[in-house]
Amino acid sequence: MDNITYSILNHLIKKEKIDFSHFSEFEKKKCFHIIEPLGYSIEEFQSLTHFDTKEISLVIYHLVKLGNNINHLFAYLNWKNFEDLIAIIFDKAGHTVIENFRFKDEYTRFEIDVLSFRFPYIFAIDCKYYKNRASSPMKNAAIAQMNRVESLIESFPVISESLIKQLHLPIKRLIFVVPLIISWGNHNIQIVERIPIVSFNRLSGFLQDIDEFREDIFSFKLSLS
Repeated sequence: MDNITYSILNHLIKKEKIDFSHFSEFEKKKCFHIIEPLGYSIEEFQSLTHFDTKEISLVIYHLVKLGNNINHLFAYLNWKNFEDLIAIIFDKAGHTVIENFRFKDEYTRFEIDVLSFRFPYIFAIDCKYYKNRASSPMKNAAIAQMNRVESLIESFPVISESLIKQLHLPIKRLIFVVPLIISWGNHNIQIVERIPIVSFNRLSGFLQDIDEFREDIFSFKLSLS
């Protein structure tokens, strides 16, 4: 990343003051292009001292789209930024998205990091902010997410009205609910206990080819009446 990108990220995340007076006109235009998704002018951006996690994640998303190395961006993310970033990616791909969906059964409270819907799939996503993928933690995460989603399906009669409204689910259509692990680390798509574990930089390809994966991965069938 160049100095402009570093300066913007340090201002966003580390609250380091950014002084545009030393920037050339070309550098100012580049800066504005990076912060454009936030809707701020350069002067407004410079004067602000706090940005929420969604704003930070939106800039990170934009930097990824501009071709910046995701490994360099890793140092600027925390687990919440990563969850927000995943939600943004699914939203930009045309999915209806809910973050941090909470529900409970008779004994336990559950939370799913991101729920996304684009017919015919609901993805129940667990975001794992791991730089390196280790088989044991990932296997445990896959099993835990499958159990979480199983509880979601069992609770559906109670929470269906809320989910149908928030995700804009169609009535009288068959939907596949897919437990999914998304990790930051760079690795090939893995299937563990029939649960897909997809790295951030392979997510777009996975979503494009999801129909080809359907027979190999676990999903709950949900028919809405």
